Amino acid sequence: MLVVAMLEEIGWRVYLLPKLMLRSAPVIAAAAVAAAWFAWHLPKFGVGPLFVMLLAIACLANTVIMTAMIVAPGWGLPACIVLHGSFNLSQVVIDPVTASMPVQYGAFAAVTIISSAIATIIFFAQRSWFLRVPEGN
Repeated sequence: MLVVAMLEEIGWRVYLLPKLMLRSAPVIAAAAVAAAWFAWHLPKFGVGPLFVMLLAIACLANTVIMTAMIVAPGWGLPACIVLHGSFNLSQVVIDPVTASMPVQYGAFAAVTIISSAIATIIFFAQRSWFLRVPEGN
C-alpha cells in the first residue's frame, strides 16, 4: 500500500501540484490534481456508480488535505504517502469474500466522510491561502 501511495504521491504532490500552483490558486491546482487522480482510477469505474461517486469525493477531499500537508513545514511527502496508504488500506482490510458489498461500501463511505470533514475544516481554516492567486498572474 505504501509503495503504490509513494509512487502516486511523487507524481501528484511533488511534481504536478507545485507546477500548477505556480500559475493558479492552490484551490484550482488542487481541483486539477483531484481530477487527474480520479481519472487515474478509470479501470475501477466498472465497480459501480456508487463507488465512482465516493471515489470522486474522496479524491477531492484527500487532495485538499494533501495540498495543505505538502506545503506545511514538517509534513510534506511522507505525510501524504501515509494518508494515501491509509486510505487505500481502509478499502482492502474488509475481506470481499466474507463481507457483503454494503459493508464494503459502508467502510469506503465512512473514510470518505471523515476525509471530507477534515478537508472542509482545513479549507475554511486556510481559505485565504487556498484562494490566493500567485504573484505575477
